[in-house]
Amino acid sequence: MSAARGISHAYFFLIGLVGVGLLPALIRSFELNFSLSHTRMGAILSASSLVMASGSVLSGIWYDRSGPRWVLGAALAVTAAGALMLWGAASAPAFAAALMLFHFGHGLGVPVNSLISQLYGSERARGLILMHGFQALGRLGAPALVVACFALSAGWRSAFLLSAVLFGSWAALFIVSLQNFALHAERSTAGGGGRAVLRYLADARLQTGLLGFVAASGVEGVLITWLPTYLQTEGQTSQTGALLALSAVLIGYTIIRLLLGTGRFTASARFIGASVAVYLVALALVLSLHAQLLVLYPACVLLGAAVGSFWPALAARLYDCFPNAQGIIGGLIVSASVLGGASTVTLVGWIGDAFSLQQALLITPLCAVAFWWLYRSLALRIA
Repeated sequence: MSAARGISHAYFFLIGLVGVGLLPALIRSFELNFSLSHTRMGAILSASSLVMASGSVLSGIWYDRSGPRWVLGAALAVTAAGALMLWGAASAPAFAAALMLFHFGHGLGVPVNSLISQLYGSERARGLILMHGFQALGRLGAPALVVACFALSAGWRSAFLLSAVLFGSWAALFIVSLQNFALHAERSTAGGGGRAVLRYLADARLQTGLLGFVAASGVEGVLITWLPTYLQTEGQTSQTGALLALSAVLIGYTIIRLLLGTGRFTASARFIGASVAVYLVALALVLSLHAQLLVLYPACVLLGAAVGSFWPALAARLYDCFPNAQGIIGGLIVSASVLGGASTVTLVGWIGDAFSLQQALLITPLCAVAFWWLYRSLALRIA
């Protein structure tokens, strides 16, 4: 069992490092390489995120019917193929198609949430938060990996070639290793397929929680996606300085998730409210004093620490509400998160072109306050 936990956590570290972690650090490189505006880049990210959402729902249903082994193997294989296509993309359409396949593979891997929750038995919430703590650790290494690629004159494409090799290798390891463990998805009491999805969606607790994920991903997606680009353009910061700022965000993001996973903090509604207050103050410092590095980096750490608690805290509550439909709930959670992130990331790109990225980033405080209100409402419904 401990070996299965280790394999699963390592998978999320891999996802953080060369899956989701690379994209924010390379958005400016994509724009320059394929002659993309902020609006077009945001639209491509949003479209690929919607593809990811479809993959997450499909894999959630598949997982509840058959278990984790082949679902996760397929997820890793598809992600590896997408990374290989990104490595060889020669035009903007080819890049967009490859990114969609890459994200579809991520969507298929969503059932890992449920797998780890089963591996931790009665401590499901702790396992879920630790899982995302390891993903945050992986994200923390992504900017350093990008700097190394450019320093070695290998370019951004080499990072995706490395991704293809790592995801392909991990697919084989997952398929072989998980066959030794008696892990089976818990059957949904509502049945299977689309009927089960609709029945769960009629529950007011799930509706409130999914709206919370839309708001949470609006904050996290915009912050991690557009902050480095803002600092490189309107903030007049070098690429290295922007990546250091992103690393500072991810340091705070990682610390808070690991502390939540070890039980040092409890994500109560009051704790989330305090996190939102910290986020508002830190964002004001970053947008007004971005050229003063002694303020920028500590403020970025605070931004990451505030945002890092949102997603796992809410996910743990919803998994506890619906213990017999972990795959379906996991798929819906990710779909709501993707929809929230896709819509806000696209909107910020459009506002950035029409006005400025600094003004566009002011959307995130509204999303943060909305998340706190929805999280508090869900807590009251559960009580």
